[in-house]
Amino acid sequence: QKVLLSAGGQPAVVLALTNTSVRTQTDFPVLVDVLDASGASIYRNNTKGIEASIQQLAALAPHASAWWVDNEVLASRGTPKSVTAALGASTAAAPTTALPALTTGGVSASNSFPGPHVSVTVRNRSTIAQSQLPVYAVALRGADVIGAGRGIVPSLAAGASAQVDIPMVGTVSGAKIALSVPPTAVH
Repeated sequence: QKVLLSAGGQPAVVLALTNTSVRTQTDFPVLVDVLDASGASIYRNNTKGIEASIQQLAALAPHASAWWVDNEVLASRGTPKSVTAALGASTAAAPTTALPALTTGGVSASNSFPGPHVSVTVRNRSTIAQSQLPVYAVALRGADVIGAGRGIVPSLAAGASAQVDIPMVGTVSGAKIALSVPPTAVH
């Protein structure tokens, strides 16, 4: 699934990704190209210096699915109308052990001040510390994506938990919130 959202002049790209292989995929590029009504490219996420979590997915277990969100689409040269997406090959060796267990809880969503947002507690149930840990949030009404955002937990020690507030593009009103928290460190 591929969705281009826009609310209040802020666009976001949402992808539902599935690993169909029997191996964990790690550090694989997620490349998007946002197009205007005439099909001209007005934003690509392949620019050097962009945060890693909006250029790749750090890890995806075999036969697992995850949401990925680029909420920093800077399309200053036109109005976004469509998006194309391509996935690259893993750029790191697959781990030989299970991925670190990261869980979420205490999820709440609100459209009130400072705007649509999701609050969630992320817990690191592994022995591997995480840094720059992305938390992708997608608001669903039925099968329709009505909101999306991305937050970062700067550091999450083994066994620790942290709350993150995720600003959302779109709305969270009456939505089911789906979360993906791919580990950034697997060894």
